Amino acid sequence: MHSFAGSHWTSRLPAFLPALGLFLLAASAQPAPAGQALHGTLVYASTSPMADWTGTNTAVTGSATWDSQSGKVTAEVVVALADWNSGSALREKHTRAMFDVEHFPRASFTLTGIANDAARANVTLKGTLDLHGVKRPLEIPGTLKMDKAHIAFSGDFSLRITEWGMKRPSLLGAQVDDPVKVHIQAEAESK
Repeated sequence: MHSFAGSHWTSRLPAFLPALGLFLLAASAQPAPAGQALHGTLVYASTSPMADWTGTNTAVTGSATWDSQSGKVTAEVVVALADWNSGSALREKHTRAMFDVEHFPRASFTLTGIANDAARANVTLKGTLDLHGVKRPLEIPGTLKMDKAHIAFSGDFSLRITEWGMKRPSLLGAQVDDPVKVHIQAEAESK
């Protein structure tokens, strides 16, 4: 069992799902400043019959806007898929091969909606993930904290590598498990 920032979950599979770090921040359920400078971190935990490990990606960029008149939030987040760090050059090589970064160097998430509880602390970000040339809907549950100048989102989701047309990496014939779980922490500061 791996622990990320107070959120516990068991995960199986290699690095995956970048395009989500920053879009999460844009998912404010309350009015926020119109322009947001986004940054975030994605963390994955993987398991195979031979080992467990984690990896991070901080190469997350994007933009988010909040229209205070209509209440509409828009966000687009892009993650560079070659920039995972698990502490192993061989593991990063396998991750880049899995993503086929020469043909698909980035993944992106486009926010399409937000669902929240009455207190607006728990939210579910809804959008479209474009990964490895495949676009699919994705929902990310998490918590949102905000004040006048700062928004912070933390959430967890899981995806199956094979559903995105990718092959699971293997070492000595042992494949990593499918699905993989991903933890996202993202922040936005008003300009």
